[in-house]
Amino acid sequence: MNRKKIILYIGHTFDLAFFTRLMPLINPDNEYNITAIVAKGKYFKEMHHLDDILMNFSDTQILVKEGEIPGYSKNILKALWNSIKLRLRIRNLDKGKNILISIDKSTFMANFLNSRFRNVLLIQTIESSDKELHKHFKLRVWRTIWFNLINLLTCSKFVIIYCNKGSKRKVHQFRIINSNAKIVYRNKTNLINRISLPAVASEFSKNKVVIFGSRFNEWEYFKENSAYNRIVIFKFYKYISELFIDFDIYYKPHPKETGREYDEINSIFNDRLINVGNVLNSELYLLKNPDIAYCFSINSTSSISAYEMGFNSKVFYKLLKFPYDLLHDMNKTFQDASDDFFISEINKDIENKILKKKEKKEIDYISDIINSL
Repeated sequence: MNRKKIILYIGHTFDLAFFTRLMPLINPDNEYNITAIVAKGKYFKEMHHLDDILMNFSDTQILVKEGEIPGYSKNILKALWNSIKLRLRIRNLDKGKNILISIDKSTFMANFLNSRFRNVLLIQTIESSDKELHKHFKLRVWRTIWFNLINLLTCSKFVIIYCNKGSKRKVHQFRIINSNAKIVYRNKTNLINRISLPAVASEFSKNKVVIFGSRFNEWEYFKENSAYNRIVIFKFYKYISELFIDFDIYYKPHPKETGREYDEINSIFNDRLINVGNVLNSELYLLKNPDIAYCFSINSTSSISAYEMGFNSKVFYKLLKFPYDLLHDMNKTFQDASDDFFISEINKDIENKILKKKEKKEIDYISDIINSL
């Protein structure tokens, strides 16, 4: 019997961790044949055992090396050549019958693939409403024109690109024109078209704390209040170092972090920080270490991932001074979290464990869509 085929696009290590959790729930009896297409770019450079992880939930793997990943490049010939090579590598996939599942829509490779398949399932978070978009974002005119020139030449769907007004052109939102994708959300609990994955955190935690790193020394939008913000960051971590004196403290660096942030924070902890590197991304690291007691960060999306995975995870960006529009975007990112996810005072309620009901798996919606296509 021919099994229905599902194609997964993995453009980021987060996607890899998410599908590692999702696919065994969707495909427990090996009903579907799974092909994983991986853009093996900068986020995968330090990752070990990628092939082993992929083989746990997929039958076939198509790995696209960093130099061959189609992108919205200034070198338009390179973008076109890489898109031709990718088209050849996926030529045997049935674009009319196979189902493409993607978490990403903002990169060219994601848009290129989404445009090739008739059946597309896009798993994403809630975006800003049109009203919020026009209030807090502005249109990137020339970037939109350039990207759509590449989209036109590769027969890919057109996009509109917006930039958060307070982010110094670092935070963007992409809107696809005439998208054919069915949308499933992984946040916003009151939606029908939502999925959630079961918690993985152990009920029997050990004396372990994880700090998710941030590139706060490189944030352009951070510089206006840099002196104040650095004082608060270091004061917070000083308090953490004293509060959890008997704990092992692990540091999970941001994939693009240069190392200076770790050195500065490690000095506050008197060289107690254990740098776990980027062999695994944050979500995969948590899957391997379910006995962690607490997770902290400034505003890392790894913190909301940890929260959704059942860990006692907290952020403290509300102690800092960020541009208004950017702060709105952060609040949007963490909108489903309870109040005790947010630290509003350095020495208040930090040890309180989040009384969050552990998520049960809610995958019926996505399973019904897959079965209907």
